[in-house]
Amino acid sequence: MSSKAKGILFVLSIFVIVFFIFGNYYSHSKKVSIKDIKNSNEVIAKETTTKILDKESKIEEPIVIEDREIPILMYHHFDETSANSTVVSKDRFNEQMTALKEAGYTTISDEELHNYLLGNAPLPEKPILITIDDGYQSNYTIAYPILKELGMKATIYIVVGDQEKTPGNYPHLTWDETREMYESGLIDIQSHTYHSHYYVEKEEGKGPALTTKADGESDEDYRKRIKTDLQKSKEIIEKELNKNVIAIAYPYGAFNEEVIEVSKDLGYQIGFTVKPGLNTKETNTFRLLRMNVVDAYDGETLLNKIEELE
Repeated sequence: MSSKAKGILFVLSIFVIVFFIFGNYYSHSKKVSIKDIKNSNEVIAKETTTKILDKESKIEEPIVIEDREIPILMYHHFDETSANSTVVSKDRFNEQMTALKEAGYTTISDEELHNYLLGNAPLPEKPILITIDDGYQSNYTIAYPILKELGMKATIYIVVGDQEKTPGNYPHLTWDETREMYESGLIDIQSHTYHSHYYVEKEEGKGPALTTKADGESDEDYRKRIKTDLQKSKEIIEKELNKNVIAIAYPYGAFNEEVIEVSKDLGYQIGFTVKPGLNTKETNTFRLLRMNVVDAYDGETLLNKIEELE
């Protein structure tokens, strides 16, 4: 074979070898790339699915607010022994609260009641609101320790102008006592006016201060008087306790359209009467019903009285 032919054969051999090497490399690279792409797509798909599932799992279910019938109990003063229809003895109050708890009732606050009435939040199966009017010191010395021991809530409606005073037979709460109870998380504090828990004397008879114009008092002066009172009560409680006051318990249960209108203008959200009955979503929020509780009710009797409410 000539030198020229050998040279050509050598070049062809080199070319074949190079082609074979690069052909295998290309084939392998192509297989790896397809596999990697497939795996990459599977990972992306899995991550996308997970994110979608996570997003769907975080969608909140709509809150179902079932209708409730809410009894509201009304107390005033407590003592070691009972003296009249507005005084409940220490042992009897303990018996009554224990009976409620054992019967499955759950005490609620004014705010929880208000939120339910607005349709914003549900209530427990057997809700009950414990209310205590006037703000006597016995609320702190007798009622509060019992409620605290049982883990039950209550609301005290204070006559703000009588705080730290003894205008009648019973001393009223101090602000330190009031603050301690409020900060426990069990006791709420709301308004029973600033100084309208008295009767206005008139020629034709007397009437509750919140709803009665004094002799010679004009409509404008009457409205100004009750507005000043309700505003002062609300502002002082809010300042002393750093809270929002939403409720007014009308002294003697007396109210009229003027009182309700003024209360709404000042930011009150609910009002309590002394008329007995059960409260529902249909109950007027400024005419809430309450049942007065007396010392004569033992635990069983109290439960029966609640069952009889309509």
